Amino acid sequence: RMWRLALRSLVIAPGADFDLPVADMPLLYERWCALQVARALLELGVMVHFQKLIDPDDVDEPLVRVVGLPADTPLLIAEWQELRLVLRYQPRYRPGVAQVSMRPVSLDRHTRIPDVTIEITRADKPVLVLAFDAKYRLDAAGRGAPVDALAEAYAYAGAIGVPGAPPVTVAFLLYPGLGEAERYAGNAGAIPLLPGETTALVHILGAE
Repeated sequence: RMWRLALRSLVIAPGADFDLPVADMPLLYERWCALQVARALLELGVMVHFQKLIDPDDVDEPLVRVVGLPADTPLLIAEWQELRLVLRYQPRYRPGVAQVSMRPVSLDRHTRIPDVTIEITRADKPVLVLAFDAKYRLDAAGRGAPVDALAEAYAYAGAIGVPGAPPVTVAFLLYPGLGEAERYAGNAGAIPLLPGETTALVHILGAE
């Protein structure tokens, strides 16, 4: 159903980020979630300073807007309540040196690649990272987030941070469910996210 709705609401160019068959629904869900995180930031009222989600106007095709999710550059740089926000899609957090740094890195020997992150710069504090990992599946009961997927959220929360500083990453699993978002001890949580059911994500971003 999501796939059919996307075809009706978007003109998808061949080879574009959303030109995917229904068999690739997990990847489509991941990319849709990235757009919803960006949308949630805008609903909070952030002031956008830079964006790469939508290509600039084409002089020859003024009614065409090209939506993309580049992984090699921030999707969005914005300001909100004296905070600097940097939205990234599939950023790579590589192992960092064992010394205090303001740049978030992988705290173990593995490169960590969450689906979406928001890096939040605060005055005189380490960068806070909100990590989001999209999983297009439910638990055996068909209601909540699967435990193995939630384990990945805990892994991101513990493995991405600033060397020598207290934990600075909060990781959320995004899954196709209904209900309230859940925030757990250990800097992890789960947020249900479906078309028409995105308020839980906005509330979490405002709270964090």
